[in-house]
Amino acid sequence: MYQVIHIRKIRTSAGLSQVASHNSREKVYDKDGADISGTPEAEKWYNPEKSHLNNIDKTPVKDVVRKRNIVIRKANLKRKPQKNAAAAVEVVFSASPEFSGDWNRYFSETKKWAMKQFGVENLLQTAIHYDETTPHMHMLFVPIVEKSGIKKYSSGEFVGNRTRLQQLHTDYFKSVGRKHGLKRGEVGSRSSHQSLQEYSKQKKQLKQEYKTFSGYVNTYNNAVDEFNKKKSDYEDKQSDMWKAFSRVNQILKGLDREIINQLLKHLEEQAQEYRKKRNKQQGMGR
Repeated sequence: MYQVIHIRKIRTSAGLSQVASHNSREKVYDKDGADISGTPEAEKWYNPEKSHLNNIDKTPVKDVVRKRNIVIRKANLKRKPQKNAAAAVEVVFSASPEFSGDWNRYFSETKKWAMKQFGVENLLQTAIHYDETTPHMHMLFVPIVEKSGIKKYSSGEFVGNRTRLQQLHTDYFKSVGRKHGLKRGEVGSRSSHQSLQEYSKQKKQLKQEYKTFSGYVNTYNNAVDEFNKKKSDYEDKQSDMWKAFSRVNQILKGLDREIINQLLKHLEEQAQEYRKKRNKQQGMGR
């Protein structure tokens, strides 16, 4: 079983609102946990029956962007964020699906580690989801870093390079993962994570491929049925032929030998009569 950490940049304010909306489930459940999404049953990536297990902070989605602006203002940055700067950074924590430990304690300790690592003052939203295939926790941060007492808005430094990310995984393993019997991923691994959009797209593609494959299977089964039907008709006709042959054979075997001799004698007499008439006609023609 492995620990799971996935870090990504949220590029725009609109993207931040979309991610916060997904995390909050505002458009999925009402206040009582009833499903209001209108999503077809076959396309649901969540389980409404487990909605009551979710642990999501109560910050409305519309206030997440406002909160970001407040965090930036309170940071007293010497330089404002650039227009093309990432709006936020999302960190997702989970574990292998077969993890059978205490998820609540795992997430509680993870949250403490993350707030210390990324700054509690930078935290915008926390959402723990139990209504999907594997429990996981989303945390949204404003990417503000501090060096030598100077704060700076930089998603690049907040996330860091490959070495920094590897160190994050190692530190998380030593502080949290190991205590819960989880392993750290292989150092230097090139494995990557799928976003919800990528997963949904792949799922839709697989469904289409399955539909196409099912069509091929049905075509094959129909061809087999047609072949078996023709084979059965052929076997029936062959059986009828052999039955007729057997009946003729039985009739022949049942004929009396004397009758057969009489038939042969009659045929011979007919032949002699024919020869006489032919000879007579040939004599008259001379």
